[in-house]
Amino acid sequence: MNHHLKQRRNSFGFYALNGKSVINFKEHSRKEDVCEFLTEIRAKNPIKNIILIFQKFSLKMSFAKGWIEKFLNNKLEMFGS
Repeated sequence: MNHHLKQRRNSFGFYALNGKSVINFKEHSRKEDVCEFLTEIRAKNPIKNIILIFQKFSLKMSFAKGWIEKFLNNKLEMFGS
């Protein structure tokens, strides 16, 4: 009998060309989860410029633009689809 447990997870990934890449899996994609992941990125790349490209970017996520710009010390480029 096959007893595999399926778990739905949202993947968060940051691929660094010059720096440290970060990947994490969250149960949700709430604004708090996004902000927590951005904190991880900044912690691993404290002095690097960061370009964010959001897949499935929506108005729900645009809430964070001002916070993100401040958090990333205005070293930010954002692109969304």
